[in-house]
Amino acid sequence: MKPKSRPTRQLPEIGFLRLDQIVRPPNSTEAALLPVCRATFLKMVKKGQAPAPVKYGSSSLWRVEDIKNLIGEIGGDNCRVAHD
Repeated sequence: MKPKSRPTRQLPEIGFLRLDQIVRPPNSTEAALLPVCRATFLKMVKKGQAPAPVKYGSSSLWRVEDIKNLIGEIGGDNCRVAHD
């Protein structure tokens, strides 16, 4: 019997992600792209350690390319993303 692998998420080449697609929403069992909580990620954004969002109306969106770069910088092995 094969061990269960962690779920991976394919990201598009270009586009935008919502915060709940980057970090795990509270009370969710879904895998997160980054192994940090929402508050930590937002603190990283504020300190300039993570990319700033693009505002679209009242929504905050992050460029897929920026998040992929961040994953590569912090060590993609700990992040649950399928790399090309």
